[in-house]
Amino acid sequence: MKKSEHIPWSLIHKALKDSLDDREQKLLDEWLAESESNRKAFKKISLAWNVASSDLSNKFNPDEQAAWDRIVSSTDLKEFQNKEKANANARKTSVLFFIRNAAAILFLPLVITTAVLFVRYGDTMESAIVSVQTEMGQRSQFMLADSTRVWLNSDSRLTHAAGDYKGETRLQLEGEAYFESPESRAGNLVVSTSHMDVQVTGTAFNVRAYPDENSIETVLERGGVKLLNSNLNGSAEKLAALSPGQRAVYDKSNDMLEISDINTMEYTAWRNGVLVFRNATFDELANRLEMWFDVEISYDIDKFNDTEYSGTFRNRENIDQVLEAIKSTTPFEYRTENNKVIIK
Repeated sequence: MKKSEHIPWSLIHKALKDSLDDREQKLLDEWLAESESNRKAFKKISLAWNVASSDLSNKFNPDEQAAWDRIVSSTDLKEFQNKEKANANARKTSVLFFIRNAAAILFLPLVITTAVLFVRYGDTMESAIVSVQTEMGQRSQFMLADSTRVWLNSDSRLTHAAGDYKGETRLQLEGEAYFESPESRAGNLVVSTSHMDVQVTGTAFNVRAYPDENSIETVLERGGVKLLNSNLNGSAEKLAALSPGQRAVYDKSNDMLEISDINTMEYTAWRNGVLVFRNATFDELANRLEMWFDVEISYDIDKFNDTEYSGTFRNRENIDQVLEAIKSTTPFEYRTENNKVIIK
């Protein structure tokens, strides 16, 4: 691809709305790979879009095109437009952005996301600590500066130090996230959890690592990942390499790793607003429903000890509809009080 001297505004706009086709994604990836200034321009535009969408999400009839036009006309990209001119004595500035409701207009309807970004501009280097967090009952989708797409599930946090993306990028995950990473990032993207690292050697995978759960789960949909032991005083020990269609479950209590062949859709459908569970205990099911609908479920575990549950539910279904479906397997009565469900 010939080196670009302009910003592909149309491609960037579609990327931020997650509407690129394969050809357009390739063109954007090539443009980002051309130079550091391209990647920095993309990062600034992304930040401006997130701030603009925060304002739009609070409006009943948001004018997205008008917001985008303002970004195009007002985003300060002098460094991109005049790459040879560097101000070595530039005054360092710290900016703290509190971005609320950023995902509501861009990604999933009625989803609220809180993202906190701390951006420090120095001489000719730009670094940032980026933390994106979802609350109970919320899900979010966003794109990193290296074109990695991230879907963040309910009650989750993803943190990383953003740089020029030439070397290794390490993401710290608490909760559950699905990643689609460009092939150009193979080997340079690592997702860290409390007990294990996932090194990307392919493209699409899911990691579930909630602090209050006893296991860490990795599901590979496409490409490849390596699982590394991150608990050895800084040294990395390879635990396993996954192939597409495999699921690895790491038990925190005994350091055991179990790998199985699975239907990946059952573990990744959540990013499309679909809740799937297969042969789940009621305790597991209740935990999933609490996170999905942001409710507290009270029940007598002895009543459900010997039953397994399977089902598929979509975002448009509410907690009452789900509970009515479950009652067909195990009869019970329940009542709701605000965001609490009491099962008798």
